[in-house]
Amino acid sequence: MANPQAESEPIVSLVRAKSWGLDERQRNLDVLRGIAVLGAIAGHSGGLMFDATARSDLIWNLQSHVSSSVYLFFALSGYLIAGPFVRALMDGRPLPPMGNYASRRVSRIVPAYWLAMTVLLIAAAPAGLTVVGVVAHYLLIHSEIPGQGETVYPVAWTLGIEAVFYALVPLGALALAWRSARVTPARILIPVGGLVIITFICHVAGTNIPVLRDSPWDLNDTIVGTLWAFGPGIVVAVAEHAIRTARWRLSSRLRLHNVSLMVIAGALWLSIISIREPDSTLYTLVDFAASSILIAAAVSGAVWRSHVARALAYIGLVSYGLYLWHWVIIMVLDELFPHHIFLNLSHIGWVLAFLLVLSTSLIPATASWYWVERPVMRAVRRTGPELKRTDGRLPQ
Repeated sequence: MANPQAESEPIVSLVRAKSWGLDERQRNLDVLRGIAVLGAIAGHSGGLMFDATARSDLIWNLQSHVSSSVYLFFALSGYLIAGPFVRALMDGRPLPPMGNYASRRVSRIVPAYWLAMTVLLIAAAPAGLTVVGVVAHYLLIHSEIPGQGETVYPVAWTLGIEAVFYALVPLGALALAWRSARVTPARILIPVGGLVIITFICHVAGTNIPVLRDSPWDLNDTIVGTLWAFGPGIVVAVAEHAIRTARWRLSSRLRLHNVSLMVIAGALWLSIISIREPDSTLYTLVDFAASSILIAAAVSGAVWRSHVARALAYIGLVSYGLYLWHWVIIMVLDELFPHHIFLNLSHIGWVLAFLLVLSTSLIPATASWYWVERPVMRAVRRTGPELKRTDGRLPQ
């Protein structure tokens, strides 16, 4: 239920609208999660088909780029995970309790991840498994160990980076809060901007310098080469709270409707489909800008209520399970049909492979949400203190 006080307050970010309660606010972010996970599934589904003759055309180029939508997940984490710390710092309030924060983060990602990886190891274990690799994956430290980033559960490289980010957020907040009762937006944005620039340079170096690119310790599979991707969400969180608390004021000429923001973000993304390499510098810069705009649009306007948005919101709700289980499905299908199901069917094969993987992954993903993820999170929340935001909404 929306908070009455929140309903009477001006919008907290870039457009003229009203804020809403957790469920409605979450729906827009779930739409973005849905977009991100569909992109990942579409990109990875290409492994079930192969058509070298189509490699140079627009559709093939699109397929090679959509899997990079996982960076939108990082940007969303920047907003959702760093947001409570940003608001506490700017308001001069105590930071979220570390024990409660840690238990919620572990309960959110570990149980469902362990279940999916265990099924993968039983049903379609990759070749060349080592004890070190398996243990590192279960402990979510694989992304920081040379040569282990993608050896057991390739899509889990993002989870290893997320785990490191979860640890860095409270440490960074403690450093900013040291000897300061209240932190200004600039004091947050300057070090965040510095880290974004440094890690972006590492990302570019890891892509373009042969010694780094061919190294077992791929910079772009570690926090060193990917921390920049969390930046858009953190920037939006700072801007949102600064505007809500009247620290920043925007001219009405600069305010845009969230539909306009979505159009701009979509145009940016479409403009880079023609770029051959998804890891190129230009692609990464535009991806950073598009992620920032998408999150700003999601948190700054009315709830997206179209039928498409509702469908995407449901996909976003179970997106974590979809992300985990779609790879298990692909590996099982590859074991059953080693010569590829949709061999040489070109673009139709890609679409069929995507639909097959999505439809079959929705079953375990839905079960994961209702029988694993949500029950575990609710159990953890019942054992910890209830956290309140200053605007009356519950935290993520």
